[in-house]
Amino acid sequence: MLKQVQHDGVGRAGAHPRQIRAQSRLASPSPSRYAGWMAVFVSARLATAGLALSLVSLCPVPLLAQEAVPPAVPASADGPDLNAPMEELPGIGVDWPDMNVDPFPTDSPDVPTATAVDEDGERRYRVSLEGVDEIQASPVRERFDLLSTLKAGQGKAANSAQIDRRVREDTQLLETILRAAGHYDPDVESRVETGKDGVVGITFTVVPGPVYRFTSVDVQGLQDAGTKAPALEAAFGVNEQDAIDADDVLGGQAQLETTLKQSGFPFAKVAEPDVVVDHDNSSGTLALNVETGGERDFGAIRVIGDDPPFGVKHTNRI
Repeated sequence: MLKQVQHDGVGRAGAHPRQIRAQSRLASPSPSRYAGWMAVFVSARLATAGLALSLVSLCPVPLLAQEAVPPAVPASADGPDLNAPMEELPGIGVDWPDMNVDPFPTDSPDVPTATAVDEDGERRYRVSLEGVDEIQASPVRERFDLLSTLKAGQGKAANSAQIDRRVREDTQLLETILRAAGHYDPDVESRVETGKDGVVGITFTVVPGPVYRFTSVDVQGLQDAGTKAPALEAAFGVNEQDAIDADDVLGGQAQLETTLKQSGFPFAKVAEPDVVVDHDNSSGTLALNVETGGERDFGAIRVIGDDPPFGVKHTNRI
């Protein structure tokens, strides 16, 4: 920095050049002197940093918390080995089923024969009946085809458990149908076997047994119908020595009630039939109670209106 020096209140603008150069050297340091100052400054900073590092190394710094892994406990000579796999317990567990083994072996006479298995483990089957064509009293085959669980799923794939359940259900169904036809001691056997085409064949063999017949038919209450009683009894249509056929009994009940109302007994009531079966004698009894409700006659018929569709004569005829 160049300064102007004053002397006795008068600026020395005209001072000697040598004097001005001397003042200039005092005001501005030289480059060599500036480099020396920087060296001293840097040395001082490095010394301070070294002192700080020394202090840090002397002060303990806590590390991040970590769980120490305990050493493996060696198995003692007398105790069990905790790292060894657990042994299987006796008597517990069931063997995994082998899906390739057929549950119906062909060499067993008491178990249904083997059935064909599809890729998905299901089977296709067909159903047939034997021994029912000679039963004339009731349409056994038609009712079985209508109500059979096997018939409902025939042609569709089913597994072994489903087929077994359906066979049992249809066996009970056949026994019920046969009892309704008067055969109260039937023998129904089922057979399951695989055909050459791989389709499972289910055959029911029926031995219907003897036909149970009525030894007594007692219809109470028709005596109140007077002279119309014989016609009403004939409308019922069930007599002694007839087969104990549910269709005949229920059909006769409905026909008797209809005939009563058409014969002038509009309030007649027919109770449910009471059938008692005697298995020792292959027979049964029937009791039926009827309330005629009194006979009623229509009075005179009058047609009222300016333009009736029918006259009195035609209305009486209707």
